[in-house]
Amino acid sequence: SPNNAAAVDGSIFVIDLKANYTLDSTSSLKFWNGKYSGGTVGFRQVKFYLSDDGLTWTDKTATTVIRDSAAAVSAYMPQGTAGGFDGTIDFGASATARYIKIQADGAGGTGNWGSGFMGLSEIQAFGTATGQDPVLADLITPAGATASDEGHSAAVRAVDGTGLTGTGDEHQGVFSNGWLALSSNEAHITIDLGSANTIQAMKIWGHSGNVAFGIVDKHEPSYGMRTTDIFVSNNGTDWTQVFDDIEIPMGDESDNLLFDYYNSPFVLDTRAAITGQWRYVKISNEGNANPNWGGSFVGLGEVQFFETIVPEPATMGLLGLGFAGMATLRRRRRK
Repeated sequence: SPNNAAAVDGSIFVIDLKANYTLDSTSSLKFWNGKYSGGTVGFRQVKFYLSDDGLTWTDKTATTVIRDSAAAVSAYMPQGTAGGFDGTIDFGASATARYIKIQADGAGGTGNWGSGFMGLSEIQAFGTATGQDPVLADLITPAGATASDEGHSAAVRAVDGTGLTGTGDEHQGVFSNGWLALSSNEAHITIDLGSANTIQAMKIWGHSGNVAFGIVDKHEPSYGMRTTDIFVSNNGTDWTQVFDDIEIPMGDESDNLLFDYYNSPFVLDTRAAITGQWRYVKISNEGNANPNWGGSFVGLGEVQFFETIVPEPATMGLLGLGFAGMATLRRRRRK
């Protein structure tokens, strides 16, 4: 089924490839456009932007028309441009990026095929790794955490490794393996790093669920924070905003042989946004239009902080699509 959102002129879809890749004329993107309501929800007129950090974007294409998905035969095929099905997009010679942004480019509803919604069913990206797949090092061990609401589970659960399986970035989604506010869709969590630290990257696991606890827990990923702001401080009172409207993806609901649900983290490169050294970090969705993914509560599975990003050679082939969400914007203000 497609990922649909209300149709808004300028709507965007951001893909994190998890590393930098060459995206030139030898690369391609394959689209399965939004298939719902007669094919009218799919993106129509779009532009493509590339970024290395998710903050600074380069406009790489003229407006491109993505084919609708109304025809019975083409509904099962990847939807490319109006000229064919292969979906090849030429980003120019030697273009490299970690993030690809697809933006509806049309006023008065021309950005989609006529519905009140717009979305994409699937995207595949192909390219060549540039050897700049970052490795996060020097994990910071927080001294503790507090939250505006700890009615379901304590904030410290989101920073003490509870739920991490020790296998890669797997996080076991059960009710208490993270922080969960009791009854509010809006909340904030404040993490005390123990001392002032350089923060070059963060890993954020959205809230997830466990099918073994029944259908309610299975749908707990909807409780995860969605649109958030991030602040830093050295006294826990005076805050500097470093990120605005960051979208944390919904928790991954892929099951394993034990029927548990696991959740891959959202990796945030903070080098350009967080300069200097800071002791406290606050993640807040208060006042944002989409504070969570639609559930009755709000929380996070785990948050990690790293002092170092070390480049390491990456692999070639089909690019792993990490997360999709709204654009990452950055601004600074005191709060």
